[in-house]
Amino acid sequence: MNIEDRQQLLEEAIELVSFSDIHLGDKIPEKEADPLKKKAVALLEDLKKEQVEFSPKLSVYPLTQEDYPTDAKPLLTDIKKKMREHNLYKVDIPITLKSAPDWAFSSLVCNVAFCRDEEDSKQVHLLPIIHDIFPSDEWQEILSFQESLTLGLDENLAFRAEVEKMEGKWQQLGGEAQAKLAVQVGGGIKLAFGPFFYRIRQAKIRSRGRGNVQAFWELQGTKYVNEQDLMLGVILMVPKSRSKPISVIGALEAHHDFQVWSANLLPFNRFFQGAIQQFLEGGAAIQKTQVWQNITQLA
Repeated sequence: MNIEDRQQLLEEAIELVSFSDIHLGDKIPEKEADPLKKKAVALLEDLKKEQVEFSPKLSVYPLTQEDYPTDAKPLLTDIKKKMREHNLYKVDIPITLKSAPDWAFSSLVCNVAFCRDEEDSKQVHLLPIIHDIFPSDEWQEILSFQESLTLGLDENLAFRAEVEKMEGKWQQLGGEAQAKLAVQVGGGIKLAFGPFFYRIRQAKIRSRGRGNVQAFWELQGTKYVNEQDLMLGVILMVPKSRSKPISVIGALEAHHDFQVWSANLLPFNRFFQGAIQQFLEGGAAIQKTQVWQNITQLA
């Protein structure tokens, strides 16, 4: 559903509430009907002001062996081979969410596809491939302890967080989560590239995309997917033999938990039918798509 259709459904819902006679035949006295209408209309008006936005420009940083620090752990042999055959980039995907006041989004889904129009061509060997993504599922445990992370890339050019000497809470993490941490001991460690600052609230994370041309993230939790700026990240490998520019298509969809805020609309449910009812009970989803062209041109 595009934003224009969403706004139209909300306008129709506002009109139904405004002209409803909820005091007739109900247990709600007439004197209480107007305040209930005002609350419901105010909520629907707030939903009209919501926004989910991609940045109009992706941040793209080339990763080269020449820039690799001499005091970091040596690159893995497999990574050296990949860097000889590919240009590698760190691609940041900034997202801004603006929810209705006091009604946080409960889930956010993001899909980002690279060179989608070329997947069925005979040149699939020239497609860019995703090497790593942030956050992946393993970061859910880490984010339960800490929201702000200092990230870098390790000798495998994978995202890792630099943390102080592992004590107490960090030792409670599972093996996959601990593998995402670079621990400072005796003066610190040196990640291959970084530091980069990412902030994302604690959330239930499901993500996929390594080895593919498309990345997918799903962040869930009313307490966590809130009005904020998010930053998702991808390490992208582009064959050096590729001459075509790299295009990207992004799609966002945010939902509310209808059960959390439906109380203000409950007296009016019998007036909502069809598309309006499905829209509201489905979480009043808001969507956004974005296309970026030739993203590595200025990298």
